[in-house]
Amino acid sequence: MHTLYTFYVLFNMFIAMLVLFYLSHADNTTFDNNKSILYAFGVQQIHCIALFGLISLLRYSSLPKIGVYLSHAASILFCLGMILFSLNIYVKNIFELSVLAPLIPLGGAMLFFGWALVLLLSFFWFTVRMLGRKF
Repeated sequence: MHTLYTFYVLFNMFIAMLVLFYLSHADNTTFDNNKSILYAFGVQQIHCIALFGLISLLRYSSLPKIGVYLSHAASILFCLGMILFSLNIYVKNIFELSVLAPLIPLGGAMLFFGWALVLLLSFFWFTVRMLGRKF
């Protein structure tokens, strides 16, 4: 599972770099179009870094079972959220296809709930490490 997450992160970084290369060479886009694409690029990069952190937690830390479940759930939410948020913004603005645009807020919600799970994961990790409680 760690290898799948790692491949997904690297593939997303590749897509983000392709979008950045496109923006640097495209002359026919407006500033508002570029602004939303750059925003989606930033969101995608932040969540790729967060996924790398979750992968390293899963791989190198001794998390309790609930921590492993929360980490996997947050990783899945980040993966789906990046697809529904960033990728849909790219498709909408670069290819001018608005078919899946209504799913963009759902992607943002998935990213938000992924961060809520990461916050909950840090609470459980803190209680295990500092207080010695087992869950």
